[in-house]
Amino acid sequence: MCIAIFVATLAHLILAPLTIWCWSTIFFDYTYGFYKGFTFTLSNDLLKILIIYTIFIFGQGYLITERNRKEKEGADKPTSLCQYISVNNGKSYTRINLSEIIYIKAATPYVAIQLEKRQYLNTESLKSILKKLDARFIRIHKSSIVNLDKVLSYKSRLNGDYDLMLQDGTEIRLSRNYVNEFKNNFESSPQLNP
Repeated sequence: MCIAIFVATLAHLILAPLTIWCWSTIFFDYTYGFYKGFTFTLSNDLLKILIIYTIFIFGQGYLITERNRKEKEGADKPTSLCQYISVNNGKSYTRINLSEIIYIKAATPYVAIQLEKRQYLNTESLKSILKKLDARFIRIHKSSIVNLDKVLSYKSRLNGDYDLMLQDGTEIRLSRNYVNEFKNNFESSPQLNP
């Protein structure tokens, strides 16, 4: 990163006076010499240029690192952890087949796991449940996870959000914050359980 900062600063120190010299040659009778512009930029702007390029390059490095981390998290998510999930409603534990889950929605203080003919309440958070699920499950809203195998279609609400039509006839909202991830997964990945 230090080399990138040095190269960017040096390029700026050379290109700024060169640009001034070119423009002054074209538009003015008196030209500002390259050396004069270079020494002026070096003496007056070096610290500002170093700070700006340092912030920019470290910021870019941080953004790239974060993007790679998120991609790695997505790649690390196995296509199938197991075929069942155990849910706790506070009194008892029940084992549910993942292929039967249509969607999971926050129902404070519980999380509602919707199957075709039944709903289970679980005491875990959406985030902790999502970690136990395989790649067919995707977050579509801050309070909803959906099984991609159960999504029939989606349509725009014309405000950035979408409505998903599920196999059981339920319509559920897809937030604009999760649209890109949903579309990538819905359109590119094959169904795990046809």
